[in-house]
Amino acid sequence: MSRQKEELARLEDLYSTAQAIAMESEAIEECESHPGTFITCGDAEAEKMAYAIAENKRKNGELPYRREELMDAIKAAINDAGLECHSCAKWERE
Repeated sequence: MSRQKEELARLEDLYSTAQAIAMESEAIEECESHPGTFITCGDAEAEKMAYAIAENKRKNGELPYRREELMDAIKAAINDAGLECHSCAKWERE
């Protein structure tokens, strides 16, 4: 595998890991009807918990990522989650 493909795979894994941690802390949730669509819970304490979980896992050697990139990925996962599932909202409006 080329270095670019390896790095892309690593970054995709990092983001997926960040999403999983954000879900574990209940900072985001996945739409029950539309897998792969994430919704923010708007809970500042849950967001703080996501960072704490990530840091603990990293310190325990469970995650191979640098601290800064992991924290940035957690922030991105939370920020990328919508306020609502657009597919569900569309059906509710009709």
